[in-house]
Amino acid sequence: MAIQGPMHEGAAGGFAMMGIMIVVWLLMMAPFVVGWVIFLIALWRGMKAHERMATALTTLAHELPTQK
Repeated sequence: MAIQGPMHEGAAGGFAMMGIMIVVWLLMMAPFVVGWVIFLIALWRGMKAHERMATALTTLAHELPTQK
C-alpha cells in the first residue's frame, strides 16, 4: 500500500520547494543579521567613547589645582 498525503506525491517537488523556502528565509533573515551586527558595533563604539571620556575627566580632575 502506498503512502498518501501531502509531500508524498513527488519527492523531487518537495525537495525543490523546501530549497526555495530555505533561500527565501535566508534572504529575509540577512537584513536582520546585518542590523544586529551594526547595532553591536554601535554599542561597542559608544562604550569605548564613554571609557575615553571618563579617563580624560579623571586625568583633568587630578591635574586641577586644589584650593585650601
